[in-house]
Amino acid sequence: METYNGWTNYETWKINLEFLDGKKANDIWEQKCKPEWVQDYIEEIAHYNIGNLFALSCVNSFLSAVNWHEIAEHLNED
Repeated sequence: METYNGWTNYETWKINLEFLDGKKANDIWEQKCKPEWVQDYIEEIAHYNIGNLFALSCVNSFLSAVNWHEIAEHLNED
């Protein structure tokens, strides 16, 4: 399997870099997180102020490729 900068794919790497770089689960949830929490958190941020259906469709397509389990595992590392 091909990776991107050590992550599953570009989308997973980019989401972690832009929204979560340097953070741990405790910084956001005050406990270890679940993948669906990470997904909900990022989707809420990414969808905020998108008033165009095409742009929303593009964002959703990008987010569908993210490996939320990988990001949650990274956030939960001590």
